[in-house]
This record gives sequence, C-alpha cells and structure tokens, in this order.
Amino acid sequence: MASNKGSKNSHSSRKHPAKPRSGVNGGSRPSGNPNSYRASGKRGGNMSSGTAGRNGGAPKRASGYSGYGTSGDSAQARRKSGQGQGYSYKKEQKTGVDIIAGKHAVLEAIEANVPLKNIEIAQNMQSEASDKIIELATSAGITYDIVPRGKIDSRAVGLNHQGVIAIAKPYQYSSMGEIMKACQDEDAALVYVLDHITDVGNFGAIVRSAEVIGASGIIIPNKRSVDVVASSYKTSAGAVSRMRIAKVSSIATACDRLRENGFWIAGANEKTDKNCWDSPLHGKIGLVMGSESDGISQLVQKRCDFMVKLPQRGGIGSLNVSCAAAALGYEWLRQTTQAGMLGNDVDTYGMEVDG
Repeated sequence: MASNKGSKNSHSSRKHPAKPRSGVNGGSRPSGNPNSYRASGKRGGNMSSGTAGRNGGAPKRASGYSGYGTSGDSAQARRKSGQGQGYSYKKEQKTGVDIIAGKHAVLEAIEANVPLKNIEIAQNMQSEASDKIIELATSAGITYDIVPRGKIDSRAVGLNHQGVIAIAKPYQYSSMGEIMKACQDEDAALVYVLDHITDVGNFGAIVRSAEVIGASGIIIPNKRSVDVVASSYKTSAGAVSRMRIAKVSSIATACDRLRENGFWIAGANEKTDKNCWDSPLHGKIGLVMGSESDGISQLVQKRCDFMVKLPQRGGIGSLNVSCAAAALGYEWLRQTTQAGMLGNDVDTYGMEVDG
C-alpha cells in the first residue's frame, strides 16, 4: 500500500469546477464543460422537467427513475412507523419523543447504548426481565420510575409494552458546517447525500457502512425522509452514535455547498453508462443515493457532476439502495487508497492495493 500521504494543496482547497485530474484506472474528472458529463441523455431513462412543485412541493422525478432500490424496497407501513425494523417503538405526538415498548426491546436498547431519558415500569410488575432492566438502568445511570399501568397504556397505545417503556433522548444532529470542518484539511473525504431515503432499515444499514468505510458524514433532508429514531441505533449496529448526520432543508443546495468546498458530486444511477470502476470515485466525493421509490430527483440530478453504476452480470434489476451505497463506498475507498490519499489510515488486511 502506498504510504505517502498526498499533498494538501491541490483539490482540498480548490473551488469547483477545476481542471480535470487523472483518475484511478484510467478514469478522469469531467471536462471544463460540466454539462457534457451531466447531460440527461447519458443517464438513461426519460427525463422530465426538474422544476419544483408549487408551494414548496416535491421536485418532479424522472419517469425512468435514477437510483438503486426502487423495486422491492417499499413497505409503506414500515416506513411510516418503524415497525418491523429494530425496536417496537413509536413517536409520541404530544412530545415528539421516541417511546420504546416491551421488556426485551427496552433491555436491548440499554445494552445497545441507546441514549435513554427515562424508563417507566408498571406497578406490581415482578419478573426476571424487569429486575434486569432496573439493574442495567441503575448501572448505566438511567433513571426509572414505577408508575400506574394506565399511564403506560396511554403513552404506548398500539404497542405491546408488557408494562415497560423507555423514553429515548432526541438525537443530536450535526450541522453541515461541522461536516465540512471535519474534512476541510483532508485530501480525501466521502459524504453520503441521501435524497429522501424513507426506510429505517435501509438508513441504518447505510449509516453502518458509512462508519466502517470512514465517511466524514451523512446528509439527509428535513422533510419526507427517515429521521434518526430509537430503532436506528439497532439497524445501524450503533453507528449513528459515531457518525455525523446533518439535516438540511434542500438536498440540491447541500450539493452546491459540497461543490463549493472542493467535492465532486456523484449520483448512483443504475441506468447510466458510467461504470464505477472506470469513474473518478476518489478524493473528495459527495455520493448521492436516491430514495427507494423514486430514485434521485431531477433537481438533484442537475447538481451531479457525473453518474455512476455498479457492474452486474445477473438479471435482477439492481441492488437494494443500502447494498449499493456500501459497494460504491468501498469503491471510493479502494480508489482513494490506491491514489495514496489516505496514507496508512486504511487497514487492508494485507491486501496489495498499489497498481
């Protein structure tokens, strides 16, 4: 593996667009005319107008979607409630907090270090599980209250709470500025941009992959998107507590800001003719992953410098969006390591990465 760390006076401080530089494996950055690389005809699918709807409505999507995971990922009720993914929980309408319900779910939350504000246990409830909850909560410094069962019934309507609920603390999101500051002096950085991912399982898997790969952060929209909720700690194997996640009002504007800070924006699109192996996925990259049902919006597509796809030999349409995010992230890691931009910070398990 190349041990020299690349110099920090080239792309880390440049403004977009810049002169193209040679890519790994023959890839190259877009030419001086970004539109030649971002032309809709090179993406595949029938592209309709990318204007936003009236009164702040959602931007129109391509009639031929641009993204991964748009078939087989949709489970409407699961997306909205979080049921079937991680813990049995709901968001309390009055307070906006996440309530985790059930003895085993609360035990798992404590053991997974989910930030909990309080635990409520029904009066006259005696069981090995409740004793264990009290023991672990005390050890972890989590307060608990013994309350009338009716109070728990009223807070956990529709959930099989078994006399025990836990109230999770609100997740503390990072700002986009904090993500930019974390990688401003780096030669290479990967930031995932999730264009309205709605499935909590997919989101958790993406966060887990991002943390393992060493991404600098994840950007999500503040509307029509999954949030970091109690079950996210389980679906991400705890990675949400180790990853900078920022919520923004506009994904398109977030892409613009990334470009202003020296990032190239790559959109994951299975219908493009740009194979990820031959694309310049190294250095500072903002990787856009589209929603499960609609892919990348037209408005965000226009912000992408180039589109990439994963090679495949089989007949199924594409990978699930979380699987595609992991595979493309590892291709960024491979190319960036091979280009000598990460020094000795990558554990390659003895694999030869030099060309």
